[in-house]
Amino acid sequence: MTLGVRRGAVLVPAVALVSIPVMPGWPWLSWSVAVGLVLITLAAWRLRCPSVTRAVIVVVAVTAVVQALILGAAPPALTTVLVIAALAGAEFGFARYPALRRDEPWLRAGRIDGGALALICCTVVASAAGLYLWTRFAHPDPPPYFREVVDRPLWLVILAIVAFALVNAVLEEALYRGVLQSELTVTLGVVPAVLIQAVGHGLAHAHGYPSGWAGAVMAGSWAVVLGVLRHRTKGILAPYLAHVCADAAIGILAVTLLRS
Repeated sequence: MTLGVRRGAVLVPAVALVSIPVMPGWPWLSWSVAVGLVLITLAAWRLRCPSVTRAVIVVVAVTAVVQALILGAAPPALTTVLVIAALAGAEFGFARYPALRRDEPWLRAGRIDGGALALICCTVVASAAGLYLWTRFAHPDPPPYFREVVDRPLWLVILAIVAFALVNAVLEEALYRGVLQSELTVTLGVVPAVLIQAVGHGLAHAHGYPSGWAGAVMAGSWAVVLGVLRHRTKGILAPYLAHVCADAAIGILAVTLLRS
């Protein structure tokens, strides 16, 4: 087995595990993920590859934090803050050890040129249209977050939508396009990196909005475009901006559904 295949055999299931939506009341799933993380950690230790080691450490840390907070019914905002803190702590820690230090930071902003700006605009329009059509045909339940604010004053509803878009996009872009795509690119190359992080992003939305297999495919396809933006601009600012606009569209659609 070649070195590239062995690296992929560790990183691909790591991306899948961090993307599994853990739900309260499914203890067997939590235990399965925990066992999988242990096996992946052992495999990464035996491989002794810096990019694999960094990615696996992040996957273990993020998964542990998210599972603990979800099972403890913690607010989504707290989950986001702690996950970002875990990512920042990991990058700071790796910077102190030459064997694990990255040449380029995970969370660099990158550079947005005219072509990238056009792609961002096309992505925003396409994602908003797709979400609208899915909402019209699937008749989904709005995310619980918006049920708590829909009857508040208009300015507070707008503030809630903006906060949701800004915060949710930070978490997903930092993890999928920031950490995982960066390390997958080093290990497996650009095209596999974009595709694998997109599959993971799609799996993570199986119980999100949009949901189900249709939602997973939509989110995964969208993540391919975000991954291309990440590669083209060499940073996460461009995919973050596109993500914020899409999440804002979700918020507007959710509030519209609740008020109709």
